[in-house]
Amino acid sequence: MKRIVLLFAGLCALCAWSCKETAQEITLSETQVALYVGEQVALEANAAVDWMSDDSFYASVNAEGEVLARHVGTTTIVARGADGGRATCTVTVKPYFNTFTEPCLEAFGQSASVLKAMEERELISETEEQSVSRMVYQNQEPYLSDMTYTATQQNGVIMATFTVEAESYDEVIAAIKERYEERWRPSRDLWEFYTRDGKILIRCQLVDPELETLGIVYSLIY
Repeated sequence: MKRIVLLFAGLCALCAWSCKETAQEITLSETQVALYVGEQVALEANAAVDWMSDDSFYASVNAEGEVLARHVGTTTIVARGADGGRATCTVTVKPYFNTFTEPCLEAFGQSASVLKAMEERELISETEEQSVSRMVYQNQEPYLSDMTYTATQQNGVIMATFTVEAESYDEVIAAIKERYEERWRPSRDLWEFYTRDGKILIRCQLVDPELETLGIVYSLIY
């Protein structure tokens, strides 16, 4: 009986090995691509495959293997064959616009001391009143006002604000669109975006119609 069990186990192992051997190897026309936001590339496979994106926020792919770069970042396109074969292509999405240095988003929800350790701009003033701290950092871009952070003892850094002068209005909006999903635009003078994880709201609003000054507010959702 023991010999029969061992023989059966051996046959199962041989069958599994044979199945692995018969899976067709999948190869792609590209294994790494770099695209600007809005660009497309068509990937080709050596066999019929199903296409999927690990994260379509950054880049999506359709049934024909056509990849669309959607937001700045990196993701992986996966091609799967019917018999288990698999191949991947890493897609890096680049921005057209590096118009300004964003607030230190990693510090949102953390203490003011964490922000100070992470923020590379020069701290030019700091005030505290009724457990609310405001820290002003100098922006290097001449068309931006200084960056003001607000932090509370209970929730840490909850907000960052600055304004943009008229000549850079459109380019700043374009830079934000490349990085985040536009969720709401009730008028020409108001945009709202969310970060990838949905934890930070970015609100862009015309605050001075005559001068076309744009106010930008990054706020923690809590």
